[in-house]
Amino acid sequence: MSASAALVTHAFAVGRRVCSITIGRPDRLTKIAPTVAEWSPDTPTTRLPPDEQRQFEAGRQAALVELAAIIDGGVVLIDKNAPPPAPDGA
Repeated sequence: MSASAALVTHAFAVGRRVCSITIGRPDRLTKIAPTVAEWSPDTPTTRLPPDEQRQFEAGRQAALVELAAIIDGGVVLIDKNAPPPAPDGA
């Protein structure tokens, strides 16, 4: 996503890394906004430790709050990395 198409670009520290979240303009029909997270100096390859996970979630939340203010509306996060529901009978 180009920086010119971005509504929000938010960078924040997560442990020794920096995460930059870029959120584009929501689609008129689906209301889904294209979003990209870029990590520097490298992308985590395993789950973040609990303290870094909290840092990431706080930074992501700040970006979403900024987006909500810009569009003057609500924002919903669907986290595709959330654990799946337990199967029946588990």
